[in-house]
Amino acid sequence: MDTIWTLKVSDPIAKNADEHVLRKNPILLGRSSEMDLRFTRRKISNRHLVLTYEDGRVYVEDLDSTNGTFIYKKGMWLRIHGKLRARPPILINVGKSLNIVVKVAEEGAVVRDGTDPALDLSWLNKIDPHSSFVENIQEVETFEAILVLDLCHSSEMAQADEKMAFHMKKKLKDICEWAFSQFNARFIKSTGDGYLTTFSKPGSALFAAKDILTVLKQRNERTSNPPIQVRVALHIGNTYTIDDANQDIHGNDVNITFRMEGVTEDAFDSTSVSLPMTDRILCSKEFHSSVCNDESITSEFRFHLIGGATMKGIKKPKSLYLVTPLSGNGEQTSPPIGP
Repeated sequence: MDTIWTLKVSDPIAKNADEHVLRKNPILLGRSSEMDLRFTRRKISNRHLVLTYEDGRVYVEDLDSTNGTFIYKKGMWLRIHGKLRARPPILINVGKSLNIVVKVAEEGAVVRDGTDPALDLSWLNKIDPHSSFVENIQEVETFEAILVLDLCHSSEMAQADEKMAFHMKKKLKDICEWAFSQFNARFIKSTGDGYLTTFSKPGSALFAAKDILTVLKQRNERTSNPPIQVRVALHIGNTYTIDDANQDIHGNDVNITFRMEGVTEDAFDSTSVSLPMTDRILCSKEFHSSVCNDESITSEFRFHLIGGATMKGIKKPKSLYLVTPLSGNGEQTSPPIGP
């Protein structure tokens, strides 16, 4: 069956509107001439968002646009990070410029709210199209892979040689941000001595961690400076955007990942493998379950179940795995050079 999109695009400032009917799935929206629905506003990115209809739901995915995609929900404008599922009809804002009412149907069927696709959208009158989507941003939930990385012995470094500590943190920054960019990290936040980073695909988080450890090993072997050693924790779950201005995230799954990063052997009742304190990758049972059937992952990594860890602030023990990258550089390209 063909998918029929009915999009009513309105300008909150000019107070005019146009209606567009598109028959394909998915549909791309943006400023580029290659888009299925093209806009001319400068605040809208060339490839701004994609709409997909599947199983009676609309999936709205922001394509890393500069000025964002927002959905109207419970009287507030919520910024979308990555992909969000919603039941049509929905109201979205593109680039803080245009409001779009989205309806969708399959050929020969009525739209989800029981009306004909060509019917006017009088229900929109109940919504204030001029409400501030800048001031009223609320939390948006995203299911994604979470990576926490921490520099080991940073306090001791700073006390021994502040200049050297600064140099090592700068080098770690260059390596990490290079690796994160290679694998399209969605969110990157420096924690001072490390990073909180998220990825839409768990495999991307794993290969980024592998490349970081590989480059650090190469660096440590060729320099007379002190080694840069890190710990990496990987988990998968829900994150929540706190606000649009700070672009911060939080949530229980973020807390779990931070606790995993610093876990020690005494957190386990018993361990089936030795737990290194540096240059390690740990992952949760949930993360392992998300990648264990992917041949591209299992051919590059081995997962060793350590046991159940009791961690501060986490109600139930978490099953953790030690991840061992196999020989070879995986998808690594040219890392930053320098001592």
